[in-house]
This record gives sequence, structure tokens and C-alpha cells, in this order.
Amino acid sequence: MERDSAIPSPDIYSYVSAIDALAAEARADSAEEARALVARLEALYRQSSDPNLRPNILLYTGLVRAVAASGELESAAIHSIEDHVRRVGIGVDGVFCKAVETALGKCRTRAY
Repeated sequence: MERDSAIPSPDIYSYVSAIDALAAEARADSAEEARALVARLEALYRQSSDPNLRPNILLYTGLVRAVAASGELESAAIHSIEDHVRRVGIGVDGVFCKAVETALGKCRTRAY
């Protein structure tokens, strides 16, 4: 979408959808690809301040799910996302908190 001028430019929801798809696929590289998409979106937003690209809680909820689904079950990775969301001032919601709780539960389960 970013390269094809014949279609509309991607917005925040395009990125959220792509990250949700990565989480649903649950591949080993889902976390890496999701992080790359989030970094790309954050950079585009910093460059343009386009409100259609403003990162939101849906984006980071998808990232938590993609990280957990990829099998990368280190609690530090999940806490890092949670800390970033709070640091940049994005309001958390129940869905985000549940995704974090579920991911951390998987981390604890794996430790046993």
C-alpha cells in the first residue's frame, strides 16, 4: 500500500489490521514483523504528524498479541511494550490489559 499510488495510503487501521493478522498467524517471526511495522508507523507519524497515522492502543494491543503468539514468551518483552504505551501517554483499556495479562500468564506457564 505504501508503494502503490493508485490506492489510498495506509492509515493506523491498516497497520493495526496487518499486526492483528501476524498475531493470528502465530509464526515464529510474527513478533519481529509486528515490531518492524510498529517502528515504521511510529517513524512515519513522527515525520508527518498525520493524525491518520497516530499510534493508538489498538496497535499496541496487537503487538502484545503478536509477541505472545510468536512464542517469544519473555515477560521483559511484554513489560517493555506496556512501559512504552504508558510513557508515550496512550490510555490503556481493558482489552490491552487483558492481552498483557494473558501474555504474562503464558510467560509464567512456560517457566514451569
